[in-house]
Parts: sequence; C-alpha cells; structure tokens
Amino acid sequence: MATPAFSYEGPASIRVDVYIHSVPAEVTTPARPAEATPEQMLARLQRNGGNAENQQAVWDALRSYGLTPGLTEPRTGTRTGRPQPWINWRNGQDRSNPVICEVNSRSVWFTRAADVPKVRGLDGARRHGTSIRFPIETPEEVALALAAVRACL
Repeated sequence: MATPAFSYEGPASIRVDVYIHSVPAEVTTPARPAEATPEQMLARLQRNGGNAENQQAVWDALRSYGLTPGLTEPRTGTRTGRPQPWINWRNGQDRSNPVICEVNSRSVWFTRAADVPKVRGLDGARRHGTSIRFPIETPEEVALALAAVRACL
C-alpha cells in the first residue's frame, strides 16, 4: 500500500490521508493527424449520418460562394484525438478571417454576433443557445440554409 503524502488526525479521531498521484509527462495519447484534404472532411461528414446528397449540395454551394472549409484539428485534452464533428467555413484561405458558418452532418449554423441578427428571422431558423441553426435534412431545408449563408456574405 502507498504511503500518504501527509495525514491529519482531526477531532473525534477522524483521520484524513492525502495521496498524490501523477502521470509521467511522456505518457500521452497520440492524436490522429488533421484531415489533409477537403474531400476527407466531406467524407467524414457523410459517414456521420444525415443525407449525403444534401451534404454534397451544401458543400458545393459553399465552395461556389468562395468559402473555404477549415481543415479540422484533432481535439486536444481528450483521449480520442478525433477531429471536431463540424467544419468551419471562412472567406478565402486566411485562417484569421472570421468563420461565416459551421456545418455538421445535419445542420448549418451561425454564431458570430454580427450574423445572428441577419439570420434569426429567416425561414427555417432554429435557436440553439446563442447560435442559429438551419437543418439540412431535406432539399427544402438546404435551400433555406444556403439563403442564410448568402445573407451573411
């Protein structure tokens, strides 16, 4: 049995033992590499569920608007090392440009304070905390989501 770092004998003979455990710094869970291509990112979204045709339609439209998908980085501080389950879309290649929208396998959403007022009153808008989401599970919903993206460009 381990020896406590220190012990304290309190009132009524209550004893408290404190043990300190640490993990060596060199023991880490290796993270998977970031996705290297936009095609890999789209394939991941399509594997995560939803309608692959609708996801492809959203993807193609966002690219045609000049938006660029942000290559996802693996999560830090988790044991899985998996990429985030969504993709950020920006104007151009510069990562310092603000995120216009985020897309997962079932919705497009907006979080920027400047964009939320532009989209919250649009058809199909659903409030989700401080963000506004648009489902993309039907072709009609895709059209509404893309109208919201255009409102923010």
